[in-house]
Amino acid sequence: TSAVMDLVRQLIPHMDVVTKARLIDALHRQPGFMHGLHLQQPVVEMFQQTCGQELSSLKCLVDELGDFYSLHRLVFFNLASQLREVVLRHLEAEGLALRASLLARPGASSVTSLPRKVLSDIDDTLFSSGGHFPAGVDG
Repeated sequence: TSAVMDLVRQLIPHMDVVTKARLIDALHRQPGFMHGLHLQQPVVEMFQQTCGQELSSLKCLVDELGDFYSLHRLVFFNLASQLREVVLRHLEAEGLALRASLLARPGASSVTSLPRKVLSDIDDTLFSSGGHFPAGVDG
């Protein structure tokens, strides 16, 4: 209901990253999420009210389940276009700010001192290959 969504939006400033991630996931899984701006708006506000390293953690937590409801699907397929742009602008601005602050640390001499996220779908490759090497060979 709208009263519940209003309450959620009021409480966002008091939420920790894990709570935000759980709520984003729960809202994203609602049947009417794709067409319900009243469900999408609190998700956007949770991203907007999270900054720096906490935003990096939030993105990882939202994506952590590794199922159909990924961060990529949320942002690029399930948010209304105007809300998608708001989230993408915020992610970009915060990413640039975090990068600059990490490079400004003592001892951080170059981009090689920045944290990295390794992306791999080895689990999909192994499962779809029947767990055999080489990948793509279904037996």
